[in-house]
Amino acid sequence: MQYLFNNDLAPITDEIGFLKASICEVTNAYLEWMTPLKANVGISISKHILSVNLRQELLELLPLTSHGPKRFVFIQTKSKWCAYFDNSRC
Repeated sequence: MQYLFNNDLAPITDEIGFLKASICEVTNAYLEWMTPLKANVGISISKHILSVNLRQELLELLPLTSHGPKRFVFIQTKSKWCAYFDNSRC
């Protein structure tokens, strides 16, 4: 089996989600969906655009949490798909 970054970033890279949409569609839909849900419990959602390499983007997810993911990274692939990572320990 082949691992992303030789599994150096596990458990961040243990699970990868893929969505067949552009990064703009995915992030806009996510914000539209989650903003009102999180606002009801006093949590704000923000979007940050990172101009770094993939490894650095994934490191932005640290620290990991076992109480449900709190940070998410959506990455446009070279195809019509967008990859999804979060900071849960799995």
